[in-house]
Amino acid sequence: MRRLALGAFACAALSAPAAAERLTIAVSTPNVIITSNFVGTPITVFGVIDQAPAGATPDQYRVAVLVTGHDESIVARRKDRVLGVWVNDAAETIGSAPAFYALSTAGDVAGLASPGVLKRLEIGFDNIALSFNGNAGEAATGEFRDAYVRLKREAGLYGEQPNVDFLAGNLIFRSSAYIPANIPVGRYQVLGYVFSGGDLVASAQDAIEVSKSGPEGLVSTFARSQSLAYGIICAGLALFVGWAGGVIFRRD
Repeated sequence: MRRLALGAFACAALSAPAAAERLTIAVSTPNVIITSNFVGTPITVFGVIDQAPAGATPDQYRVAVLVTGHDESIVARRKDRVLGVWVNDAAETIGSAPAFYALSTAGDVAGLASPGVLKRLEIGFDNIALSFNGNAGEAATGEFRDAYVRLKREAGLYGEQPNVDFLAGNLIFRSSAYIPANIPVGRYQVLGYVFSGGDLVASAQDAIEVSKSGPEGLVSTFARSQSLAYGIICAGLALFVGWAGGVIFRRD
């Protein structure tokens, strides 16, 4: 699970006074089941700010809700034109990248808190703590970062939108995120942050479990828990299908 959760809540505990505001969040759909006809589903996150000073209003607070998944490591390649032909040229290994990242905010990201706080909490695409092996050179790091985020957004796995709303003037808010059909299975953190005057004053977390059901779920579970056996079975099936095809379509 991503390291930002522990860091964020540790920072909140150290920086917030004992009598500060408290945040409680809850997810409308804590378990998302992927079936053969699953096309994606929206989820709603509700939050309540408790122990606020007397007379506090929603205008005094800014909220961010982040749904994020496990880290992944990928190799990104850049196509360059060489002698009139487009070929794979520079390559970069990107690590510590969340497989899913959906951020909901009350207002613009830059207006939530100082750049240092946003970077520490990894709020905003520019603040995601990606790692690079440096093969393509330091000058190309920004290019690979932008390309990775762009491709994730096009796949529907990264999103950022200002859709946190306070309800009826109370210190109760809601936000939404969309779980796409191509989301990897696993456990996803739901992180809530409350800011006031540019400072983090409260935080909370919940979780969403994404899993598969039916034959797809059984195959997915077996592939993850028994990867060696799954690989051997797949290789055996491929050899058998190739042999059977040769026998059936053989010309005497």
